[in-house]
Amino acid sequence: MWNWRNIILKNHPDNIQVKFVHKLGDNYEVEELACKRMGKYYEVNNIPFFIHNIALGDIISVEKNQGYWYDSLIKESGASLIQVVALRDTNMRTYMEEFKEYQTEMYSDLLISISINPYQDYKLLKKRLESGLKEGIWDYKEASLSKVHRENVTVE
Repeated sequence: MWNWRNIILKNHPDNIQVKFVHKLGDNYEVEELACKRMGKYYEVNNIPFFIHNIALGDIISVEKNQGYWYDSLIKESGASLIQVVALRDTNMRTYMEEFKEYQTEMYSDLLISISINPYQDYKLLKKRLESGLKEGIWDYKEASLSKVHRENVTVE
């Protein structure tokens, strides 16, 4: 399935592809995200699938060395990132409708990433994520929780 948003962002003249190194098991992998030039810094324009501590809209610095590489976080956007992986024979496509109020990207039938903007309440989503975890449907990781969502995370 084509991800038209990513194709458009990747080919936009103000965007560059920034490489982020992350650990996956015992190996180090690279995830590339489209980032828009903002003066001497860059704004993350993709929802990450594997990296953590970076969310949509964050402002970052990069290092140029045979491409652009993530250097450091300059300013949080206030958005949060949740990564959800299917368990058993679950196809995450089945659950996309439940997350439609959030910006959600699908990496595969087994993995989705959810971006929560700073003005959305995380409590309802957290409650649903916990329910799916207890039912054995998926596991999830709060890959990047903004200050707003960290303070508002308790689920009854």
